Amino acid sequence: MEKIESVNNHDDLSSDRVCAACHAKVGKAKFCPECATPIEPPRPTCEGCGHQPEGTPKFCPECGAQMSETS
Repeated sequence: MEKIESVNNHDDLSSDRVCAACHAKVGKAKFCPECATPIEPPRPTCEGCGHQPEGTPKFCPECGAQMSETS
């Protein structure tokens, strides 16, 4: 199977997600369709500093910038 890398853009991150175990494309799935590994939801990324905080905070805990609802 060909290894597929995730592309980091702000359009639709969920469509570029890959399984950490087998590298299959998983899209918005909660489990990998190839090996059944649970897939973690994408983490928001601060547009100000690039930090990826846990959960879904309204403000970045590193730089204080307001987090985008779609980040």
